[in-house]
Amino acid sequence: MRFFRHSDRIQTPNVGKSGLMEPEYLVRDLEAKAAEMQRRAEEMQEQIKSANATATSRDGAVTVQVAPNGALQNIEFSQRATSLSAIQLTQTVMQTVRQAQMEAARKITEIVEPQFGGTDAMDFITGFMPQPDDEQQTGKESSGPQKNAPKRPEPQSGWDDDDDLNDGRSFLR
Repeated sequence: MRFFRHSDRIQTPNVGKSGLMEPEYLVRDLEAKAAEMQRRAEEMQEQIKSANATATSRDGAVTVQVAPNGALQNIEFSQRATSLSAIQLTQTVMQTVRQAQMEAARKITEIVEPQFGGTDAMDFITGFMPQPDDEQQTGKESSGPQKNAPKRPEPQSGWDDDDDLNDGRSFLR
């Protein structure tokens, strides 16, 4: 399992008479590498903290801002939002939030890729990044139900809160 690029390996030309690396050079080199890694880690942390993303819907009705971790920080509605139905507004908000989350994820990837690209750590990080759905890839809005929408639970046959309704059918239908 690799967590850093090959360039982070210690390469010191200070070899003693025995053909082995002199301990004081090894320690000095290790300390320098550790200090450089600490500096880069602090730099990445600062960059990640500022990797917010903002997205606006195609029609301009919704603008959102998300934190680097994808959490919604702000949402604004233009006058255009008042002409949308509740379902249209919901879909527009969700699509715009996903768009901003993908942008934040892209920024994070750009920040950490130089240090961790091609490693198991990078695979781990990108494994949690949001992926575009079919609608975002094609640019077309779907007219049917959302494929990731939660499914309605099936009624349980042993449901017995009210004997009058225990015929296996939900009273909510």
